[in-house]
Amino acid sequence: EKSPAVCDAQRRAVKLVTSFPVALKYHLTEDGCNPHIQLGEWEKEEDVRTAAGRAFQAELGRIWDLQCVEESQVVERILSQSAANRPLQVLHELQHLNSSVFSIAKLGGLDPPAANELDRSIMKLHNVLGACEKILRTPIYTPYTRFTSRFLFVWCNALPFAMFPLLGPCLTMP
Repeated sequence: EKSPAVCDAQRRAVKLVTSFPVALKYHLTEDGCNPHIQLGEWEKEEDVRTAAGRAFQAELGRIWDLQCVEESQVVERILSQSAANRPLQVLHELQHLNSSVFSIAKLGGLDPPAANELDRSIMKLHNVLGACEKILRTPIYTPYTRFTSRFLFVWCNALPFAMFPLLGPCLTMP
């Protein structure tokens, strides 16, 4: 039978796993793909970062119960300024849960092979995070960017000429 600590840890683990893609989204993009944050030339970078932080906190508030002290402490640790890499902080919280609760069979946690598999899955998420950051930080060679934009320009402008013989004048947009 599971102890209340294990049941609580399971609920927190599900919330952490749900929080990981949200944290990753806000970590890899300027605005977290949030349509309410307007990016423009007139916006200061600090204003955008502040608005993204508030939006991130609001999204975490939909996942976590901020009235509960333990859950609000987890959210505070994720949102803290010392956590420069928030998805990594989420993974550390998940790894801490695995090592302190799930791997202890006496509490009603997981058996050793299952705890090791959970740890292996967390490490895979670490690797995915590293790969995403590597892609994000790799600069794109300027001629590749120019070639891609020119190719897409020609493709989009030539598409109506290719569609006209098949669809006729009524279904081909100019």
